[in-house]
Amino acid sequence: MLRAMTRFALAALAGLFLVACSDPPAPPTTVAPVPVVAPPTPEPTPETPTWLYRVTTDTQPSYVLAALEYGCPLSEALPHDYAALFQFARVVIVPDARTEEEMHDAMMAQAIDRSGSLARALGPERLAALTDEIDDAVTPGIVRFLRPTWAIGLYYEGLQTDAYGGHLSDMRMSPTHDAAIRRQMSGAPLTGLFTAADVDRMMASGAPLAADALSAAIDHVDAARAISRDTLAAYRAGDETALWTALQTDVPGAEAFSAACRAAEQQALEAHSGSLSSELRAGNAFAVLPAQEVLGDDGVLARLRNAGVEITRVSVAAPAP
Repeated sequence: MLRAMTRFALAALAGLFLVACSDPPAPPTTVAPVPVVAPPTPEPTPETPTWLYRVTTDTQPSYVLAALEYGCPLSEALPHDYAALFQFARVVIVPDARTEEEMHDAMMAQAIDRSGSLARALGPERLAALTDEIDDAVTPGIVRFLRPTWAIGLYYEGLQTDAYGGHLSDMRMSPTHDAAIRRQMSGAPLTGLFTAADVDRMMASGAPLAADALSAAIDHVDAARAISRDTLAAYRAGDETALWTALQTDVPGAEAFSAACRAAEQQALEAHSGSLSSELRAGNAFAVLPAQEVLGDDGVLARLRNAGVEITRVSVAAPAP
């Protein structure tokens, strides 16, 4: 404290000495004006791409949402600022517009094989692995009676849902199904891209190969899980190229089954691409479709662009770090 006060006293004395000994004040001088410096340009707000695509029309724009069937719910896939466009769209388009009751009836009629051929085809160890993965999504004890085409779909959906951290029993994990339910509950216009007959044909397309493909997926479960993780990571990163690569990747032994299913899907898409284009061009339509049907050289977006329709990918402000 003493040293501090001494320092202050010496500083005061030095000030008085300088005042007493200084020369008379000099005449005032002209001070040059200080240049005005423009404020710095603010950094642009970073944006992140979404999986929503704007379709330019002569009236209101339409939109296409590329969704993961499992692993990313509609509430996460659809940008918050665009939720009202879905809610108030003139029509919403999903792959299958049947009600839950109709889908349940179809499953009971087509998915069940009372002979238990799946259990014989897989063997006890693979059947146990399949049951562990999907038993919470179906009636207990029914797994062994599923037809292979239905079982393999549930198995992959289970892996994808595991990667997300959800539960396969939550059917709203499927954005296309969730979109259909929301519209049905509100009574708003809803249409299916595919007919029930189309869905049946697509399910039947790979039936002869399904048991072998399911066995391969169970035998290479680590590779199957890696594909699911890569798919979800690419989707969350907004990386079109990486997502398309992941969607086209198969575990060893499942390639023929996947090729048959993709061929049937493309055939159905070709048959209905005209009606889809008409709905979107009419304006204020909102399509929620699986990413594998939206992307790629033969996907919905490519077909629209080839027809001269302007497509713009929607970006939104990136969240704060």
